Amino acid sequence: MSFFSFVNKKIGKLEECLNCHWLNPLATLYVNFRSFPLSQAVHLPFWAYGRPKFYDLSGTMKIIGKVKCGMIKFNKTRPFSPNFSNMNSELSNKGKIEFSHELYVGCGTRIVVGNNAVFRVNGGAITDFVNVGCMNEIELGKRVSIAHRSQLFDSNYHYIANISKKEIRTWKKSIKIGDGCWVCNSTIVNGGTILPNYSIVASGSVVNKNFGDQKDGVMVGGVPAKVISSDSFVRVNNSQWIKTINEWFCQGRLCDAFIFEDRVSMEDLNSCNEVG
Repeated sequence: MSFFSFVNKKIGKLEECLNCHWLNPLATLYVNFRSFPLSQAVHLPFWAYGRPKFYDLSGTMKIIGKVKCGMIKFNKTRPFSPNFSNMNSELSNKGKIEFSHELYVGCGTRIVVGNNAVFRVNGGAITDFVNVGCMNEIELGKRVSIAHRSQLFDSNYHYIANISKKEIRTWKKSIKIGDGCWVCNSTIVNGGTILPNYSIVASGSVVNKNFGDQKDGVMVGGVPAKVISSDSFVRVNNSQWIKTINEWFCQGRLCDAFIFEDRVSMEDLNSCNEVG
């Protein structure tokens, strides 16, 4: 590599760094000691980036399991992501938020947890421009990825009267998304939704039903969402597998399919340190 190429790459890295959200130490300290038990707050598990907005933090936050410094990254930019933006994320918590693994929350995302509501996040990624409204209970499994411009609402915020039946049902339900699920961009997930482990939801879908009777790795999509394939699928998140697969296709085999052995499990392909 020539000297000029080296300098050019370094300047590119600097440009990238200057246009990303930097760690905000004051916001980080505030959220940790405002929301977490003191024994956890001193480890600073919640890192806030840029200038996030915290409207109401009268609820509580808690780490279930091992507490790690910086395990929750809120309002963090990720350059070259599909919906990269420097807008700031917002958080309002009047209920309870529980974390158990590392979590990345992107930019322009809004998370609202209402009175007595519970939002359980077992790690993964809630990317850019995602709208989460938790008025009852939402649970996200390990390594769940919620892609940009998606919405998760366990409630519809309004009572609806059925004039024919003279009845009004509750406007609060719950959402449960299993481990390793991938909710693709611009998807709406409504109350009453249950997704088994490793499910994939196609972009632009509206999910509002219980798919708990389906096998792991189900692919759903549509408005409203329905099962669109009888095969089992899983998003490949494991960095070693991604490297191996990339190298295989780089050999000019774009028209072929990479074949893996029967002993390779969904967990092998999905497990990773980062998702998004």
